Amino acid sequence: MEFMNKNRVLKYILLLVYTVLLCFFFSPSDSPFLKTKFIFLLTTFSLFVFLDLWIEKLFRIVLILSAVISLITFPTFVVYGKIDSGFIESALYTNVAQSVSYAKTLNLWVFLIAILFFVSCLFIAYYKPFNKLPKIKNTFVKLLSFLLIAVSFYPSINKYREDSTLEPQYYIFTQPIYHIVKIPYLSYSTLKVQKELDNIKQKQDSWEIVQNTNNQAERLVVVIGESLGKNLLHSYGFPLKNTPFIDSSKVIQFNNYLSFASHTVPSLFNTLKVGKNRSKLAFENNLVTLAQKLGYEVTWISNQTKIGRHETPISRIAAYSDTTIYLNNSQKIGVETKDIKLLSYLPYFSAKKGKQMLVLHMKGSHPSIQDRVIGEYEQFYVNEDLSCHSKVVEQTDDILRNVYEALLETKDSFKMIYFSDHGLTYKEEKLVHGNSKQSYQVPLLYWSSDMTDRQEIDVFRQGSDFLHFFSEVLGVQTANIKRPYKFISDQEYLKEDELILFDSIPYNTLEDIPLPVLSN
Repeated sequence: MEFMNKNRVLKYILLLVYTVLLCFFFSPSDSPFLKTKFIFLLTTFSLFVFLDLWIEKLFRIVLILSAVISLITFPTFVVYGKIDSGFIESALYTNVAQSVSYAKTLNLWVFLIAILFFVSCLFIAYYKPFNKLPKIKNTFVKLLSFLLIAVSFYPSINKYREDSTLEPQYYIFTQPIYHIVKIPYLSYSTLKVQKELDNIKQKQDSWEIVQNTNNQAERLVVVIGESLGKNLLHSYGFPLKNTPFIDSSKVIQFNNYLSFASHTVPSLFNTLKVGKNRSKLAFENNLVTLAQKLGYEVTWISNQTKIGRHETPISRIAAYSDTTIYLNNSQKIGVETKDIKLLSYLPYFSAKKGKQMLVLHMKGSHPSIQDRVIGEYEQFYVNEDLSCHSKVVEQTDDILRNVYEALLETKDSFKMIYFSDHGLTYKEEKLVHGNSKQSYQVPLLYWSSDMTDRQEIDVFRQGSDFLHFFSEVLGVQTANIKRPYKFISDQEYLKEDELILFDSIPYNTLEDIPLPVLSN
């Protein structure tokens, strides 16, 4: 048959190899390769062949689009295991210096395979000998490719009947093609929201206080950590003694607090404001405006960058503060301010009169970790990456100690909170952004000038209820936040199998990836 032309066979062998790689790397990581991924392979390859035989121009468009998407997303897909709207948002708000820092966390082979994807697609689509062949009219081959697609989609229909709540990637067995469509769609949706965000003017808050104890502390400090999971803190069980201040202080430690998301922007944005629905773009009822409603003058000092390519939702919330200072606005590669500089503003804060609130937003453990500590550490744990992360925890603990001691020196009543925006996942001997349970397990610590004992709370708490916690710290109840439980208590609200995270992910379906243990 004409179809069996050697050039044509070679083309489909190359296409099959490309499809195998595409299915192996871009199908859901929790599906066994010999089962679901085989169906991904069958349907994706059949679809490619079908398009090549019937609509050659569309085949080229799909293949080239696949090449471009693979080149851009593959390095992140390997690290995260899944690309969601959080990844798109992170990319949107990242500047060149941050991108270079992130790239340092990836292995060279990741970039080489991404380039291989791109080159192989172009080769298959445009290799001249193939294009000189006469148009194939073999009805049998065309119908066979169509039949393969129809048969392989039959399990998809059954799976959808069993559980229609699953994401399409789990029952659409051309998932690599679905992935190619999903990325542009998420990008379009995120840019659309960002355009609306850029056009929104600062709105007046609508906080409604229904009960007020009028017992607020004179000084309130909120320290926001970055990319730091609880599994790295000695106070939460990490082997190295890297949290001497936290270990010895009178503090309430929440042992099972989960961040809203596994990326900074969606996590902090939905932690610091009321409501989960990002599409409404309603962020005027936030941590800053609630404090101001109670008479606090708010100062926000950040070691994060204010603007990447777009102003972030976090900087829009910070803009409600009476004073906003950004220490790290340089976009030059290799130029950044260390978190320790945040402490230089403590005398300025301590000298202010009246009710004062200070927000310190740290750079923390943001990848690449070697950039945070210049590759220097005193205590070794397993490898250089974990040792550097532990060093950052030491620095964070020391910053918290300095803030606490500065508050003591004022002789005023005070409250102090520390939490991290999200954790990291251990993968290929590094801590990276990911989507495991550890990506959501973060520290939440609360100090007060009137505390007499250390307390640990083991029930689950979520970042979506952070302002419920914050209102308890302030001693108020609002009509805007209604929860049937007390946050600062041992009262159970949700069991582990009831916890739903960002993008409707059930917490108990995430992979548990503990840190490696140091061998003797």
